[in-house]
Amino acid sequence: MKIERCVNNPLLTPADVKPSRQDFKVDGVFNCGVTEYKGEVILLCRVAESVICKNEDEVCIPVVKKVDGKDEIQVITYRKSECPQLDFSDTRHVSKRGKKKSNILNLTSLSHLRIARSKDGIHFEIDEHPAIFPLAEEESWGMEDPRITKIDDTYYINYTSVTENGAGTSLISTKDFCTFERHGIIFAPENKDVTIFPRKINGKYVAFNRPVPGGIGNPQMWIAKSPDLIHWGEQRHFCGISSDTESWDDGRIGGGAVPFLTKKGWVKIYHAADRNDRYCLGAFLLDEKDPSIVLAKTKDPILEPKEIPVAVEESPVVNVPVEVKGKIYHMTCVSMGNPHAIIFMNNVKDLDIAAIGPYFENHTVFPKRTNTEFVEVLDRNTVNMRVWERGSDETLACGTGACATTVACILNDKTENEVTVHLLGGDLKIRWDREANQVYMTGPATVVFDGEITLPDGIA
Repeated sequence: MKIERCVNNPLLTPADVKPSRQDFKVDGVFNCGVTEYKGEVILLCRVAESVICKNEDEVCIPVVKKVDGKDEIQVITYRKSECPQLDFSDTRHVSKRGKKKSNILNLTSLSHLRIARSKDGIHFEIDEHPAIFPLAEEESWGMEDPRITKIDDTYYINYTSVTENGAGTSLISTKDFCTFERHGIIFAPENKDVTIFPRKINGKYVAFNRPVPGGIGNPQMWIAKSPDLIHWGEQRHFCGISSDTESWDDGRIGGGAVPFLTKKGWVKIYHAADRNDRYCLGAFLLDEKDPSIVLAKTKDPILEPKEIPVAVEESPVVNVPVEVKGKIYHMTCVSMGNPHAIIFMNNVKDLDIAAIGPYFENHTVFPKRTNTEFVEVLDRNTVNMRVWERGSDETLACGTGACATTVACILNDKTENEVTVHLLGGDLKIRWDREANQVYMTGPATVVFDGEITLPDGIA
């Protein structure tokens, strides 16, 4: 199975999403459910928002509560200086010091579901307002990770409903993506990663789910059946984590996209993580009449993270905003065996690279630091480049940097596949063969020195 990343990624960024309130900011738009409706590709996106806090000593928590019979968002404010017993080190949540993850007090963001639409599956326009907003009783801490299954003329949306009591799975249905009917919680906490088959099998609906045991066992895939999509039973363990402690799926495993039927059986894409939380995708081939029977399973991942040490949620990292010294730049990150962040700008000749380069190199989004290429596109075949190399300051030339720059230019549709890169130390011609995923570099070679060495006795 060959899977390729779209060159237009990311399809959506937080900058594309209007906050639901003036005092909110959008932290992420991700984990979308996808389907087709009336000639359009529909993405039902999880939009995570947090409260804008102007005081660095404050952490503001949005939650949904029932007030006078109505669901309202309220903001809880913690002052770090007044709460030494609390841990604020993880920006995603507030927890008690020394306690386990299960003792999280609050999440720092609140997620809702919003619709994005596209005619070609690549260029999306996202709705201005949320499609489905969390309720106090079921989703006081937000609603996450929707998946859409079309059965006959109805679209069933299962999603993770989060409260202080845990993360369960709830169900909503729609026929037109305008009006929605809630059906409540179908898998109680702690259970998520539910994917529902798009038709009955042997007279019953079938779904994968992933309970998260608090004692014995690990987060693994189970299979369940239902007469009506609401009441689920006949639970059976389906697939566990790998017994190989160095495997890509030895940490946890869960359902990904909705299964689809082929001539050879059901194909089920799933995700798994190793013990270092590195996520990849794999695939099952399942028997058409009994999907609990595995006909084949991918040994290696069909899709895995790019080996670029960059702490952002987007993958690949193409034209992603990053703030440096109070200014927003847009970076494209490329690995050439070493990390590169490419920044497009005008007039790199006059750039004070010594003033800005260290801030990119040591930015928090680069846990192992990065080489930074500042690039001016002259035309479809020519660019100027200056490079700040990690640990070396500005250098006259960088071969891997020129290769990374060319790939970044092509990913952003700024150049053709062959580019002349002007560097302070000379010119390099770079060509990217996308089909073979090979980068070729051509340039002058200069003899720097020659010499002789004497080998010890016994070494030929």
